[in-house]
Amino acid sequence: MLCLFLLLVQTNAVILQPVETHIQNTTNAVILQPIETHIQNTDAQKKKQLLGSVLSDPKKFIAQATNLDPFAVQDIITLLDALLRTSKHKEQDIVDTLEDELSRLVKTGEELSDAVEAVDVANGAVKAAKEAVTVAEGVVTEKEGILRVKSEEHEAADLAHTGALDARDTAQAELDDLKPGLDKEQAMLIDVNKMLGQLTDILFSCEPGQGGENGPYLGERTNDNSREKCERRCRSTVGCLIFDYTTDDVSDACRLYSNSAGSRTDVGAHRRQFCIVEGLFDWRLFTDTTVRRDGGSNNCWDVNEIAFFSDSQCSVPIEIPANNRINSGYASSKHALEFAFDGSEVGSLWGGRSRDGEFGSSEVWIGARDIANLKCIKFTQGKSVSNKCRPSSEIQIQKRNKQLRGDWITEKEIMWSVENDGTHEFLI
Repeated sequence: MLCLFLLLVQTNAVILQPVETHIQNTTNAVILQPIETHIQNTDAQKKKQLLGSVLSDPKKFIAQATNLDPFAVQDIITLLDALLRTSKHKEQDIVDTLEDELSRLVKTGEELSDAVEAVDVANGAVKAAKEAVTVAEGVVTEKEGILRVKSEEHEAADLAHTGALDARDTAQAELDDLKPGLDKEQAMLIDVNKMLGQLTDILFSCEPGQGGENGPYLGERTNDNSREKCERRCRSTVGCLIFDYTTDDVSDACRLYSNSAGSRTDVGAHRRQFCIVEGLFDWRLFTDTTVRRDGGSNNCWDVNEIAFFSDSQCSVPIEIPANNRINSGYASSKHALEFAFDGSEVGSLWGGRSRDGEFGSSEVWIGARDIANLKCIKFTQGKSVSNKCRPSSEIQIQKRNKQLRGDWITEKEIMWSVENDGTHEFLI
């Protein structure tokens, strides 16, 4: 009995089966003819079965197909063509899939390469970062060491600064305590130094004679019995303007004076020489008219203070001994000459009057004698608004050469009025 061949023709199932018939030939003949039947298997299963039959033994399949009628063979061919197309489509699908996978493989390979490169770069960065961290840790360690040193230096500097502040406060307190005395001391030394410096420029001129009998002497009398020695002593003694000396060997060979009061022209038993500073003058402020006298009353001129200076800034005072202070006269002991030289510009005053009485001449004056190197006179006029004790129109600054014993010479004339009440400085 021949095997059945299952074929698919469109959507119908065709069963080829042998049918026995009486053939006139002596041999039996097999005729393949389709038999319609209900196929329980799916088309895919049938196609798979047919394809399996062809592929398992193509020769056998062909041998069997030779017994089929042409229409059945054509159906088989059609079915096989369909299977071929399906196979080719499947192959193409697989090829397309392969190409897609190859493309994806290339892409993923590139991505993998990029990733590998990125990993290498990242590893390099990590390595560099680790090396940088190592270096940074070394720098940090070094900086921490420097910080410790600087901190110790800061602490030491802070302690030193605190000590310096304490020392500063101590020094400031000491300065505050001592400064007034030191300032006074320094001012005095400056004044003395200036006066001593000026003395080196002073020249003495000598002539036969001697100072006043019984002085008053300036300092002790010594046995310096030459002009050089006695002059040196005078220059080194503050306030000395005059000296006399003898070459005799006596204990009082050298005598110093601050003024020329009572000086004599006779040389005495020891043939003395009388030496006086060149340019030594008497100076005074003079007026010959006062407001009160102009009004028919008495002469009066109130002066709070007068002072003489050896510099043009009126800062280096010239000491005026009591014996060297001169004036025309004063009203009473309450307003005597000494009050114009007491250093007070307010309160006390000299109440000046004319020499021949309050109602005598109109000349009223105040000054000093034996002054060398005068550069400035400082003068304070008393308040005269109510009592009118002041010059009416002007005052004169006058001098007299002590050696020539000449007349008074007017150096300056200054206009005067009530507006001149107060302190003034006159440069010589």
